[in-house]
Amino acid sequence: MVINMRKTKFKKKIKKIEQKICEKFIKEEQLLFRRMRYLKKHHQAWFALIISLGLIFVWRGLWNLIDHYWFPDQLFLSNASGVVVGVVVLYLAHKLLNLLTGD
Repeated sequence: MVINMRKTKFKKKIKKIEQKICEKFIKEEQLLFRRMRYLKKHHQAWFALIISLGLIFVWRGLWNLIDHYWFPDQLFLSNASGVVVGVVVLYLAHKLLNLLTGD
């Protein structure tokens, strides 16, 4: 009985934390898009270009680190395990999204 009460209290606390995180994320997202809306079109294009370049450089850096440290002498094992890890990460992200949205 005591354990069930603790579990329900713990679940309630987690729900409250999740709600606060979601609210903060939504507020930040709305703020960003609200600011973007008031920029002129050419400024929006430059902003999108800068973000895209930043993402490309992060991707390139991660790719090079993985090539250097993830089975560097075994090309097939590196690529095959990379595909498996990528599929697992995508699957877990999908499950987490379903859990958070209630679908």
